[in-house]
Amino acid sequence: MFGQNIPLGFAGGAAGVAVNFLVIAGGGNGFGSASSGGGGGGAGGLRTSYGSTSGGGTSNEAPTSFVSGQQYTITIGAQRNASSIVGGAVSISSVGGGSSNGGVGGSGGGTIGSSGIGGAGTAGQGFRGGGGTANYTYGGGGGAGGIGLSYPANNRMGDGGPGIIVNVLNSSNATTSGIGDVHSTNTYYAGGGGGGVYGYMVNAPAGLGGIGGGGRGYYYNDGGVNIIAVPSAGGKVNSGSGGGGHHGGGAPYGNNNGGSGVVILRMLTTDYSGTTTGSPDVYVEGSDTVVVFKGSGTYTQ
Repeated sequence: MFGQNIPLGFAGGAAGVAVNFLVIAGGGNGFGSASSGGGGGGAGGLRTSYGSTSGGGTSNEAPTSFVSGQQYTITIGAQRNASSIVGGAVSISSVGGGSSNGGVGGSGGGTIGSSGIGGAGTAGQGFRGGGGTANYTYGGGGGAGGIGLSYPANNRMGDGGPGIIVNVLNSSNATTSGIGDVHSTNTYYAGGGGGGVYGYMVNAPAGLGGIGGGGRGYYYNDGGVNIIAVPSAGGKVNSGSGGGGHHGGGAPYGNNNGGSGVVILRMLTTDYSGTTTGSPDVYVEGSDTVVVFKGSGTYTQ
C-alpha cells in the first residue's frame, strides 16, 4: 500500500502529489581479453523511496512530489548509462554501472590481478566490485545490496554482489512486465556480474552473477587439447544488473552486456493522471497505480 515512510515534506520541491519511485541505471559490461578472463560488470545505481532499503546499504529515500500540469521526463539508461526522472523541481538520477576491470559507477566493476579490490560504487546507490589476488584471477562486479566478491571466495572467481528486494510492483506483475529478477513473492534488482576465467591459466570455476539479474562469468579452458567453454551471460534486461566477465569477445564467448535500467512510479490511483508517452506498463495494486517505464517517456501530472 502507498504511504509508507512518507515525511511531512516530500523530496523534490513544492507540495503536490506524493509519488514513490524506483530509479535504476544500466548495468556495467563484463570484459575479457583474448588470452585471459575478466572481471564482472557492476550493477547500475539504484535509488528508491519504496520499502526500507535503497542501494549501497542506505535507508530508503523520501517520496517525491509531482505538481499538477508539470511534465516529467523519464530516461531509461542502457548499458552503463544513467536513468532519471526530471521535471520542474524534481531531479532524481542514478549512475550507470562500472565496467569490468575496475570501472567506477553506481556499483563498481570487478577487476583483475593482485589488487584484491574493484571499482568504487556511488554512495546511496551501490557497492564496490571485487578483485583478484594474482595474475589471471578476477573479481565480481558490485551490486546494489553488497560488494562483488574477490577470488578465491567460494573457490571460484569472484561472484557478483547481490541486488536488493524492492517490491514497488508485486512479483506477479513484475514477471508480466519482464523486469527485475523474481524469486517467489519478491523481486530483486541490480545484481553484479560474475568474474570470468581462462581455466588453462587458473583451474577454477567462473564467478556467478549476483541475485537481481547479474550475469555469470565465462569459463574457458583449451588445455592444449580439448576446448571446454561455458558462455558468459549478460545482465538481465530492465534489472540494471552487470554482465559477466568473459574470455575473448563476442560469439562464441557469450554475452557480457550490462542490463538496461528501469524506472517505476507508484501513487494513489486517485492521483494518477493517465497522461504518459513511451507506452509504459500500468497496473492497479490495491489503492495504488504503478507505472513501469522500460523505455524512455514522459508522465504529466
